Amino acid sequence: MHIELNPDEVVALRDVLQEKVTELDREINRTDSRRFKEELRRTERTLEHILGRVSQPEGHRTEWEPRDNVVDDDRGGHS
Repeated sequence: MHIELNPDEVVALRDVLQEKVTELDREINRTDSRRFKEELRRTERTLEHILGRVSQPEGHRTEWEPRDNVVDDDRGGHS
């Protein structure tokens, strides 16, 4: 699938995805259910992958970077 976005749409999409990744990270750390935690991790990885593929418009700088090495508290703490 190919989607064309204008620069404003790219910024909006990145902002929404970044916010959701942050929310998922908090939810993962608060969740006790291993199965639910794994589902949340899969969703988080998918969103981070999409964020990595969304091209930045010229002149727009974002502070988001993929967090491939993040481990939640039940697996040894954040790295």
